[in-house]
Amino acid sequence: MKEYNVSESDGNYNVDEAKIRCSVTWLLAMVKMKHESFNVGLMFDEGGNVTKDLQDFLVSGWPYRECIRMIFNDNILNNGFDDVIQVLCRHEFYVLKENDTVLTSEQLTQCPINLRSHVQLI
Repeated sequence: MKEYNVSESDGNYNVDEAKIRCSVTWLLAMVKMKHESFNVGLMFDEGGNVTKDLQDFLVSGWPYRECIRMIFNDNILNNGFDDVIQVLCRHEFYVLKENDTVLTSEQLTQCPINLRSHVQLI
């Protein structure tokens, strides 16, 4: 997979923020069919930060379980993230880069939200 780097001369572009926005928007678009009350446009505040409602939604684990159900046709009965991670491993979708840390359910349920962990899961 080719990795693209944004020119350092563009000081207005925040790669981490863009990655979060893109990942969360994709996840919400995937589950929107089942949870129509969520409006992607209202999930970020004026400063581009994830709203409290979206943080709570991600920490609940529901969107991840719903994606697993839609993609792999696996129903996850437990509300924890351990089962989500196990399904991804079982289908060989959980890949780490050389410097990545192993993702845990504790990271995914942290308050305040650990968005880097959620992007890693997405």
